Amino acid sequence: TPLAGVGTVRRCACRVARSLPTKPLISIMALVRLGTLRASAPLASRLLCTAAPRKIAVVLAGNGVYDGSEITEAVATLVHVSAAGFAPACFAPDIVQHHVVDHTKGEEDSAPRNVLVESARIARGQIAPLTSLDPTEYAALIVPGGFGAAKNLC
Repeated sequence: TPLAGVGTVRRCACRVARSLPTKPLISIMALVRLGTLRASAPLASRLLCTAAPRKIAVVLAGNGVYDGSEITEAVATLVHVSAAGFAPACFAPDIVQHHVVDHTKGEEDSAPRNVLVESARIARGQIAPLTSLDPTEYAALIVPGGFGAAKNLC
């Protein structure tokens, strides 16, 4: 089921892309759900047939659907990017989260958390600050869904 705020997340993804010093060869600004890369055969074939880099940047926004990247979407993105023959590279902003949610209660928590540190949980530590992203090194940019994309990337 698509998450609420899809338009907001897409607008935020566009802002992230515009803030980068150079643009990737092909940008994917969308919520990524299980099977999206397979369902997008024309895009995948264009990526595979170009001389584009064989890496795809994945921008995470924390850890957890209510205050970060939705974990299933983020992991499915990493799995499908790898299955399509690309190397995923994870990035996240090194900032304090907009707000933190206790996912067991659905209530706001007062403890501050860092978006990069929280995103590293999904990326198993293989993550870099968003400021180090050089779009010329990547064939595409994917921003998985979750309310954190709207809260922490805008």
